[in-house]
Amino acid sequence: MPELLDDLKIVPCAALGNLTDDGIMAACEGDVAGALTMLIEYYLTNVPPFFADLISVDEKSNTGVGWHCGNGPASIADDLSKMTYGQHSVVLQESPVGLTRDFVCKPGEVTFARISERETGYIMFAAGGEAVKMDVSPRGTNMKIKFHEPVGKMNEILFEQGIENHFSVAYGDIRQDLWDFSKWMNMESIIL
Repeated sequence: MPELLDDLKIVPCAALGNLTDDGIMAACEGDVAGALTMLIEYYLTNVPPFFADLISVDEKSNTGVGWHCGNGPASIADDLSKMTYGQHSVVLQESPVGLTRDFVCKPGEVTFARISERETGYIMFAAGGEAVKMDVSPRGTNMKIKFHEPVGKMNEILFEQGIENHFSVAYGDIRQDLWDFSKWMNMESIIL
C-alpha cells in the first residue's frame, strides 16, 4: 500500500495476516520500521504480533484500543468461530479486491512497542499491558489493552516524542528484552 490499492485496486489486509501467521512479518502501508518492530517481537516471543494503530484511549479505565483494518493474524483471535471476512471498512474505492478480517484478539499479557526513526538514530518505545475481553468492537482487528502505566502519561510521551501511529503488539511481557535490545544496539529507549 498505497500502490497495491492505487494501481491494482487490491487491499492486502487478510493476506498480510496470513503472512504474519506464517512467520513473515508484514506491516501495512509500507511501514518498514513497524515491520522491524514486529520481527523483533516475533523473535522474542515466537508468537505472531498484531500490527495496530492506537485509535482511542480512556484515562478513567486506563485502557486503549489497538485497531487495524483487518490485518490481524488468525492465531491471535479470541474466538475463531466469530472471525468474519469482508470488504475493507475504510477504503472508499468501488469494489476493491481483497479481504479484511474482523475479529477481537484474545486476552493476555502484551507488550505494545514501536521503533521510531530519528535524525540521530532510532528510539524504542514500549509499554506493558494486558489485552482484555471486548464486548463490542469496530470492524477490523481489535484489541483492548489495559496498560500498566497511566495511559495519559503514555499519550504525552507519544506526542512529545513524535512516535508514529503504528505499533506492534506482542503477547507476553518482553519490556526488559526490548530494553536490553535497545542498549545492545546503542538505541535510545522509553520503556513503560
